[in-house]
Amino acid sequence: MNRSVPVLVWLVDPTMRTILIHPNGGKPILKHDGEMIDDGKVLPKFKCKIARFFED
Repeated sequence: MNRSVPVLVWLVDPTMRTILIHPNGGKPILKHDGEMIDDGKVLPKFKCKIARFFED
């Protein structure tokens, strides 16, 4: 694995309350408020509701 290339990028849009996930070499995935976000490959055991990113 080339450590200088990100494995994935999350673009957080607080106005639309969405997160666009760009995995390296894969198709982008759009997650909406009310959904869960996780990635067992990059962040094992990480799970979070999208809404938590937009709490005050």
